[in-house]
Amino acid sequence: MALLTAVKLDPELKTYYERKVAKGKNKMCALNNVKNKLLARVVACVNNQREYVKKAALRGKNKVFFIIEIRGGGVCYVE
Repeated sequence: MALLTAVKLDPELKTYYERKVAKGKNKMCALNNVKNKLLARVVACVNNQREYVKKAALRGKNKVFFIIEIRGGGVCYVE
């Protein structure tokens, strides 16, 4: 399953998954949250007809926001 590979290889998704599990979420529920995060990225790229490029991470109070630069211009914030 691509989702498991993404959690293993992408440090930000791994951190997100581990944080959800540490909060007491079921592992399958945490994987579903990761799936929704990936799906949101895909939909944002398709809607904007741009390529996904990871830019940076911002840490807010109890949350991490990722700033996504979309090639061709534009910025997207993903929790």
